[in-house]
Amino acid sequence: MLIDKLIAFHVYKKDDKHLFELTLSELENDYRKFLSKSPAHGD
Repeated sequence: MLIDKLIAFHVYKKDDKHLFELTLSELENDYRKFLSKSPAHGD
């Protein structure tokens, strides 16, 4: 689940919204952003 993967990056909120309030597109975009910033992640 994308929310679990974002939590692994210590992301719990975006602006003033909790992750469960975001759309799937917003979650996917944020997840891609964190993947591109992180060193090779074993997923």
